[in-house]
Amino acid sequence: MMSSRRLALVAAAALPLPLLAACAEDPGTDPLTGTEWQVTNIYREEGEPSSLPPTLAGAVKLVFGEHTLAGNTGCANIQAITSFTADRLEVTDVHFHPEDGSPCTGADLNVHQAVSDILRSGPLTILHPSDSEMILREDTGRPNPPALRLARPVDDPHE
Repeated sequence: MMSSRRLALVAAAALPLPLLAACAEDPGTDPLTGTEWQVTNIYREEGEPSSLPPTLAGAVKLVFGEHTLAGNTGCANIQAITSFTADRLEVTDVHFHPEDGSPCTGADLNVHQAVSDILRSGPLTILHPSDSEMILREDTGRPNPPALRLARPVDDPHE
């Protein structure tokens, strides 16, 4: 039989469990939904460094809704339809709308094209190296396929 002191310790240890469960994220929600992600790196070819120039740092963004994607490539606004599971993302019906009508050239155009190519490549694998980081990787079967590395902005309320 347990001593009264030991019983009190067990009861005290178990007390916070219902409180923690009440604060847990709804299992039906996905960490992508309603979050803004900044593209921090773009990987196109194996062995090549990221192709995101410092001038576009923080400008290339993706925001996921329940079945939608919106954002900006640094050259154009993006709108698309999405479906996803915990580890797969499918992007369809992708539309790009130039921001101000001016032509997109140089490094900005390269970034725009890379983001467009990766999003349109077919189903993407979703990896989460950390709670505030995500990688969207093409499903090519190659060891280092093209990918986007994204991070939540520091002031994101979902962190």
